[in-house]
Amino acid sequence: MPTKRLTKMATKPYKDFPLRLHATGQQCKKIRQKMVYFGTDPDAALLKYLEQRDDLQAGRTPRVQGDELTVRDLCNQFLTQKKSRVDSGELSPLTFGDYFAACERLCTAFGKSRLVSDLAADDFERLRSSFAKTRALVGIGKLVRLTRIAFKYGHAAGLIDRPIRFGPGFSAPTKAKLRKERQAKPLRMFEAAEVRSLLDSADATMKAMILLGINCGLVASDLANLPQAILDLDDGWANYPRPKTAIERRCPQRKGGKPCITRPAISRLPKSPTCLRSTQAKCSHGFALANSARPRRKTVGVIQCRQSARAISNRRGHSYRKRPNC
Repeated sequence: MPTKRLTKMATKPYKDFPLRLHATGQQCKKIRQKMVYFGTDPDAALLKYLEQRDDLQAGRTPRVQGDELTVRDLCNQFLTQKKSRVDSGELSPLTFGDYFAACERLCTAFGKSRLVSDLAADDFERLRSSFAKTRALVGIGKLVRLTRIAFKYGHAAGLIDRPIRFGPGFSAPTKAKLRKERQAKPLRMFEAAEVRSLLDSADATMKAMILLGINCGLVASDLANLPQAILDLDDGWANYPRPKTAIERRCPQRKGGKPCITRPAISRLPKSPTCLRSTQAKCSHGFALANSARPRRKTVGVIQCRQSARAISNRRGHSYRKRPNC
């Protein structure tokens, strides 16, 4: 006589089938303390379950699939448009990664089959609350902006008839809140003596990188893609436009009437940008990006100076806003 367990297993098409056969002959599953039925045909019931699973688990009424725009369709079209910008060189792969991660959060929070026209202010308030579980204020503001960009694209592209009403609760943190959070953290600053210690223990090329970071405010990605053409060693000037905005930057590199950076120091630099902005990207002149593919603005703390004192070189992320003279 077969046991109860074997009888129960025999009602499933295969072992990992998520539904079970009810006494009425329908495939069913208990979700949120309520029995939900998906029909008698196992294959059709499985498809119906997968379509409605996100809504049922979130306590929403399942929406019938139709011609209306879903969250998945919006994200796919938005990311396709951004990917074309990456292919044409107009958008950084890192920025595309941020858009992709934001769209993943939208699909997880709302459900891929959720209709965009069905989203309301309370949905976006819950979405913002989910941001706060894993991000600080700066991260929350960034995710809020990326989410708004995706839905703004949908309206501009004609995918949505009217702008989405996010509600008053779906907004970025105020500047006052951001200032208070920043002030509550320890001051990230290298003292002049520490910078001089780095300079004393660095070779000629790394010394040039440190000086450019201090005097010009170049970030690690700028230094990783640094070409020789930006440095005018005869007059002691660095001419390096900002890569994102193409705004001109002209910074002096002189001390006592003499250039701080010499020609041998940049002999190992490429004549044109050849290094990728990626994690652990390493250039021909020995400069590396450590741990993060996204260096912070006006920081050179991720520089790995192989010949410097380890206790100082490991203090990554310190600001050079108050920078000493070279």
